[in-house]
Amino acid sequence: MSYILTVHGMLKGNDEQASKKVHDTIAAQARALGKSFGNVGHQPYLNPENPREFFDVDVWNDDLAGLKKFTSDPVMAKAFGEMFESMPEIKVYTDKGWLRW
Repeated sequence: MSYILTVHGMLKGNDEQASKKVHDTIAAQARALGKSFGNVGHQPYLNPENPREFFDVDVWNDDLAGLKKFTSDPVMAKAFGEMFESMPEIKVYTDKGWLRW
């Protein structure tokens, strides 16, 4: 069973390239930590009608404890503070094998 973590929030500022630079720096630093806790994929998106609105889908292996450790890590909380105007909404879902395409 895998897990899906979503992150939804408003980016700081209006400069999309500056926001991308902040995200990419944080993501590059968090990659090793995430992988050590079971993260196998990171897919960030922006709303085409409001490029400050950020939505991310991360895929995790079957280690829910690792996912929780990652999201509660103080380094990640600090990173979210640098990237978002307020704490983003974070949700966890599980893959139950429903039909998909």
